[in-house]
Amino acid sequence: MVKVEVKIPKILDKLSDSQTYLEATKLGATKVSDYLRTEYFPEKNANEPNKLGAKRTNFWTNIGISVLQPFVKGFSVIVRINDFRFAQKLYGGVIKAKRVKFLTIPISKQAYDKRVSVFEQETGKRLFRIKSKKGNILLVESLDGEIKPHYLLKQSVDQKPNKNALPSDEKIAEEFNKGVTEYIETPTNLE
Repeated sequence: MVKVEVKIPKILDKLSDSQTYLEATKLGATKVSDYLRTEYFPEKNANEPNKLGAKRTNFWTNIGISVLQPFVKGFSVIVRINDFRFAQKLYGGVIKAKRVKFLTIPISKQAYDKRVSVFEQETGKRLFRIKSKKGNILLVESLDGEIKPHYLLKQSVDQKPNKNALPSDEKIAEEFNKGVTEYIETPTNLE
């Protein structure tokens, strides 16, 4: 779980009614989840195409869709991102081959987002293994005597965290504070 500390707006100090405080806090949290879902992740998706130039999978749009409504737990507000792949992007870590000997990492546009079996079925090409001069194991096809690599085979990879998987703490605080201020400045909410 990601913990983001937000500086509570001074205006909340003036609220003596705990229900009003709770409602203002909920609106602040809702602003954060709405920002992630409708602005931050869609913008990441638009600005970060896949590196191989293949058809887009819209990963970041899917992450945005998985942002759930926030809830208050004690003195914390929790916004959950319900796509299991997000944790790997946020924290990074080792990915190991489990039921197979190797991970198949696409290295060509045609192989992107496809299992080897799907690639072979769609293209009608049978891939075979070779060892590169650097010692890497590759799945390749033969084209008129030339070798074209499509997958790198690895037993594990250590993926680095994506430092921009979430907006900055400052941006999250800004969105939270917008919601709190909006709630407090709506005259009917404080009657």
